[in-house]
Amino acid sequence: MKSSVALLFFLLLCGSGTARAQVQASTPTDFPGLAVSDSLDYSAREIDYNLEEKTAVMRGNAVVRYLGYTLRSHRIVYYQDSQYVIAEGRRDSTGVLVDTPVFVDKGGEELRGRTIEYNLATGEGLIVGGRTRYENGFIGFDTVKRVSEDTLYISNGTYTTCETEPGGRPHYYFAGKQMKLIVNDKLIIKPITAYVHDIPVFWFPFYVFPISQGRQSGFLTPRWGSSRQDGRYLSNLGYYFAASEYWDYRAAATLRERNGWLVKNWLDYNVRYKMTGSVYASFEERPREGSREWLLRASHSQTVSPTLQITGDANFQSSEFSRFNSSNIYEQLNRNVRSSLNVTKRWKESGNSLILNLSHDKNLDTQRSSTTLPNVSFRMPRKLLFGGDDEKAVQRKYVRSDGEERDPEDRAWYESIYYSMNTDFRNTNDVVEQAQIRENTYSRNLGFSSSLSSSNKFRGWLVAEPSLNLSENFVATNSDADSIKYRRRDNLTFGLGLGTTVYGTFLPNIGNVRGIRHVLAPTVNWSFGKSRQYFADSPDAFVRFDRNDADNPTVNALNLNLRNIFQVKTQKGEEENKFDLFTLNFSSGVNFEAERRKVAPLQTTLDFRPSRMISTRLSASHTFYNSEDRFNPLSPTLESLTFTTDVGISRESLRFLSASSRPSYNSQLGRDDLDLNGDEIDEAEGIGTGTSALPFNLRLSHTYGLRRDLRTGRYVTAHDIKPEISFSPSPNFSVNYFLYYDVENRDLVSHRVSVRRDLHCFEASLNWIPSGLQEGFYFRVNIKDLPDVKLERRRGSSRIGY
Repeated sequence: MKSSVALLFFLLLCGSGTARAQVQASTPTDFPGLAVSDSLDYSAREIDYNLEEKTAVMRGNAVVRYLGYTLRSHRIVYYQDSQYVIAEGRRDSTGVLVDTPVFVDKGGEELRGRTIEYNLATGEGLIVGGRTRYENGFIGFDTVKRVSEDTLYISNGTYTTCETEPGGRPHYYFAGKQMKLIVNDKLIIKPITAYVHDIPVFWFPFYVFPISQGRQSGFLTPRWGSSRQDGRYLSNLGYYFAASEYWDYRAAATLRERNGWLVKNWLDYNVRYKMTGSVYASFEERPREGSREWLLRASHSQTVSPTLQITGDANFQSSEFSRFNSSNIYEQLNRNVRSSLNVTKRWKESGNSLILNLSHDKNLDTQRSSTTLPNVSFRMPRKLLFGGDDEKAVQRKYVRSDGEERDPEDRAWYESIYYSMNTDFRNTNDVVEQAQIRENTYSRNLGFSSSLSSSNKFRGWLVAEPSLNLSENFVATNSDADSIKYRRRDNLTFGLGLGTTVYGTFLPNIGNVRGIRHVLAPTVNWSFGKSRQYFADSPDAFVRFDRNDADNPTVNALNLNLRNIFQVKTQKGEEENKFDLFTLNFSSGVNFEAERRKVAPLQTTLDFRPSRMISTRLSASHTFYNSEDRFNPLSPTLESLTFTTDVGISRESLRFLSASSRPSYNSQLGRDDLDLNGDEIDEAEGIGTGTSALPFNLRLSHTYGLRRDLRTGRYVTAHDIKPEISFSPSPNFSVNYFLYYDVENRDLVSHRVSVRRDLHCFEASLNWIPSGLQEGFYFRVNIKDLPDVKLERRRGSSRIGY
């Protein structure tokens, strides 16, 4: 309870100079002359006051609180004159020290020791003997001296992030005679010795461990390695600068034995809800080739207002940079670079939008570039011609005047007519540089388009979708420096789409199968249109409504499509299950204006999935014409055929998802496993990642294809298999093997092995490509909570660590 005047009067009457009180609640100090009585609170089961020596001895769950700091222990002695407290534990009946003191700072971090001394006036303290948790690690020490609010000096200390059972020894730790801890910043140890199972394995004059929360400026961890192309190299020589919470900058250099130096720069910024972006620039010197290569990439996204957004991407580089510095085969083969800037303005009430686009494309091999400056588009969304501008009008129910609802097919035909309008202006400039010759051509295009469309249902089964489209284009181009051509083109196109859906149901009652439904959906789309154009050497062509005699094509085409879906309903007990067993689609068409081969090839696609473990697709294309262009519909010729099967097997087969449900799989193709930094190596999917992981997965992908060579009439075959197996011998151990084998050419295109092992506070991984273009391996062992503290080894053509 709080002290009062009566308690003080009682203490003064005690002639012996000592008083004992049983205190449970927090009590403010009120010794005569104590200047900080309003900030110091204490409590204990038993408190002895000594008025002559001006001390208070607290025993049993003793707690002292002062200015946000808390000290807990079995026994705490407070000295009033020096404002000093000493805390210590007690020994139990077996002689073990228990109830040792705990010091808690304002941030909630705890420091433990056998004895803790603290000066309330200066904020300095001393902790003798102990091991305490700090952030994600544990610090052991002989003594800890607190010299300021955020600085501690430690003698004969150890640091580890390995958490073991009480009394157990950590699997690793770092030891040093002198340690300096800066709260929420860093831990400096000098000299430092690394121990693994109490065996010294490494010594260095000093080391700095970042223990701060969030981003912190500092030097990067250098990496040493070798590759076939560059020889030995020293990479990641640089600095990370966390300028503010909105942006940061990183620079790293690589020194290479064979190919000179390489410098990389990263600038990232992010203002929440407003803008985000990054800039990456790289430069290199290649003495052997006598060249300098460079690359610049940038991206920006900004929300100026809820209706105004700005996005952009920039990509510029020298012609050979990707070939020399990228291990991704797709990036090496892609010789086209593109940059763009987009500004989009939308109006919520009308739904209209205005889009401004600037773009630049360049081919690094041909040195041909195309610049669009600008491309302006105005878009008006589809709206009802009659019935108001309500955006949800298409979903509304039509109501009679008497309040009764009526079916949409009974509404007037003009109540389902929609209109839309669009406008575009595009200015394009093409440049070709070859043998010191520069050719520059441009094109300026102004276009208008409008459409009317409708959708109606007749007799409850036939859906008709007519449309009418009108467009105009005004184009000015120059074929050479002295000649400019002007052209006006008008296009009027009528379209009509017809479609329906027919259902057929069968109830076989065989086994668990309760029903089979066949969904048949045929559609027909007809397009008919006429183009009219006038071109001349003067802008007068823009106001001419007649046409030239040549080049006025007519559009007259018919597209046919037939979609079949076979659905199955099964029942086991009370549980029902419905799924698509297979789909079969046919499509073709007729171009009535074509001079030869008017009928388009017949495209056939069959998707078959008898279970969750098996997925099969068959695609075929047949032409109705022979080699002499004679129409023979009863004997079509196969042009191409592709047959693909994916099989997935596991101990929990019903939970195994097929390839189509693994979007990350294709994104990994062409990616060099050896080019991954340690923090980028993802765990193998579905293995070794927790109690719900599958201990065994087998995936087999098989592809067989035929393609007819039009020149020789012979078929070219493509045949490959891609098995992949993943298994976990134990919850902490996973293995993944992938193989790509070309059966037709009997060629082992690629195969790789990935092994990962969880070693409590360590983790180990091995990625090995035994043969092929990317042959090599990458082995790494690192501390989980300190990924920069690692042992790694690599070999091959990879550029790991750049």
